[in-house]
Amino acid sequence: MARGGVGTAAEYATRRLHRSISPCPTKAKIVCPIAKIDNSLPKRQNSGRGTRIVPVTSTFDVSDLTPQQINAIVAAAVGVGTLYCFLGYRTLRFVLGLTGFLIAGGVAATLVNWVTQGNQLAALIGLFLGGMCGAFALFFLYRAGVFILGMLGAALIAHNFLDARPETWIPLVVVGVAIVGGLIALLLERPVVLLATAAIGAWIVVSGVAYFMLGSTEVQDLSEIFESEDQRIIVMASWTVLTIGGVLSQIATTGKKAKD
Repeated sequence: MARGGVGTAAEYATRRLHRSISPCPTKAKIVCPIAKIDNSLPKRQNSGRGTRIVPVTSTFDVSDLTPQQINAIVAAAVGVGTLYCFLGYRTLRFVLGLTGFLIAGGVAATLVNWVTQGNQLAALIGLFLGGMCGAFALFFLYRAGVFILGMLGAALIAHNFLDARPETWIPLVVVGVAIVGGLIALLLERPVVLLATAAIGAWIVVSGVAYFMLGSTEVQDLSEIFESEDQRIIVMASWTVLTIGGVLSQIATTGKKAKD
């Protein structure tokens, strides 16, 4: 019995050793059922203190906007253009602050969007912070706001009348006219601001109305209207008439204030 027990134990040990060094033919391969990882899900990062979940931020793309959202943005722009065109000088402080918000906020959001490679939340924060800084700057720096407003109006008028020309020096002329317009606004504030706000607001309104009449959300389709010679004449005529109407309306609403 002792020898049998020793032999049995030796055979058992031999079989265990043989199994440990030989491949198991029946071992199944484990395959992960998740073949594709969704990048929108939170990711895990390992740190020295453990594992933490890091949310993946979404990126912003204008093409992701729905037609309803684009229509709402364009409608809001038309409302702002109407304010500029008919009440620009009467609400000049507000217009200066809004102009500073749109310019500084747009620049800040564009830069943050480029630096963060399309981080939507960061771009919105940049838009708000940059816009508030620009709004306060032009609201309290009144003379600087008047200069920028005159510069924008002069640049818009020069660009619209010279855009169809093929010469390469047209951009330089537009920049020069813009600077001169800003300087003249400092000397002749009321007439220049009246014309600048009316021209800027009329152009926004005409562009918005053209967008709704076109019925397309593609920017390329809208730009073709301004590039077509026949349609451009209609757009320019509408813009000119609306600008004149805006100037006359502002003169009528600010005449009493000017006499006082």
